[in-house]
Amino acid sequence: MLHYFNPGHEAAVANGSPYYMLPANQRKMQEDLAFLPAWYANPDDYVYIPQSITLFPEEYEVTIKDLLPSLGTPFFLNENTPFGNIRNQQLSLWGISPQSIDLFRKLNEREKISLQLPEWHKEIKDLTSRYKAKEGLDFLIRHLPEISGEISPSFFSDITSAEAYINASSQPLIVKAPYSSSGKGLVWIEKNAYTSSHQQILRGILKKQGSISIEKVLPKKVDFAMQFFINNPDDTSFKALSLFETKENGKYDGNIISSGQHIEKTITKFIPASLLEKVKKLLTDFLNTHFSPFYKGCIGIDMLIYETNGKYYLHPCVEINLRYNMGYLSYRIYEKYIDPGSKGKLGIIFRKEKGSLYHTHHEMKEKYPLKLSPDNRVISGYFPLCPVCKESRYMAFTIIRKNN
Repeated sequence: MLHYFNPGHEAAVANGSPYYMLPANQRKMQEDLAFLPAWYANPDDYVYIPQSITLFPEEYEVTIKDLLPSLGTPFFLNENTPFGNIRNQQLSLWGISPQSIDLFRKLNEREKISLQLPEWHKEIKDLTSRYKAKEGLDFLIRHLPEISGEISPSFFSDITSAEAYINASSQPLIVKAPYSSSGKGLVWIEKNAYTSSHQQILRGILKKQGSISIEKVLPKKVDFAMQFFINNPDDTSFKALSLFETKENGKYDGNIISSGQHIEKTITKFIPASLLEKVKKLLTDFLNTHFSPFYKGCIGIDMLIYETNGKYYLHPCVEINLRYNMGYLSYRIYEKYIDPGSKGKLGIIFRKEKGSLYHTHHEMKEKYPLKLSPDNRVISGYFPLCPVCKESRYMAFTIIRKNN
């Protein structure tokens, strides 16, 4: 299998063109974090590295293996290396889009390697949007009396009706672009604080994506997700729970790397385990019906627990991520590389200043020295998930600590 990291695929899906160009910051993320699929790939898989990468593929392999010998690093390929070994391999994209499929269609034509490309279905555009997440949430609300109907978002296609809804609200609201994820494309509006600046942003989203969703801001206690994998039509399997953290503005801040038992225990401090099981079963049915005929691969469904009047409630479908994601990555890292007696955090840092991350990387290596078990699993310490060089602007890393 050949893996490829293409962040920001939601915008590429919304655009729909095979010639879509990622914004500069996302192109830089793609370059700096190109190695990420190696952590969930199998040892005999391959990872495709963009030609613009500053390190050669061999250096990727050596840099990481020096730090973590247990990593069964896949082979790396870019335009400067032979492609014969991947003939007839299946292509696995971080996220499916017309732009990413077209990239490898051209590679197939040029190199005559017959890669098995994912099939693009027009339905995938709808499955990627927040409309489908609302449909999933409403499905759960109908089947579970424990889930409040008041958390379902409302969609608007014109600024007049959206503003009427906002001005009539008696509590803070959050506006979301239909094609966005990981805390991007969010507009926070405090009670009675709608401004001309908000209007300008909302008009921009409406012009670009055709609609916006608006929902009430909930007093959140815990962010988590369920990870699923669609293998074939009518064959959806639950993989893991994942626990993550967000900043005050809702942007992604990192995932907890820990055992499934620990993550479930954290969640069920607030809601019954039986409710989680019901949601898991219903979502498996929902994905089988609506997603599996058109999509194969990883799906992460973000959820949260919120508090109202001293009681805790579940929001079981904040967004549906039709792609690999940091929750799935964290699950695989723990499963494959972390000592059972340890846990930690996966984080991503962005810095504009040249050399800043390179300096931070070496500081963290010194501050959190890596300690491995006899079977080369991580007991404690820092290790990067991608090589860090002086030109890096994005850094993905883990810090692991032994359980108390």
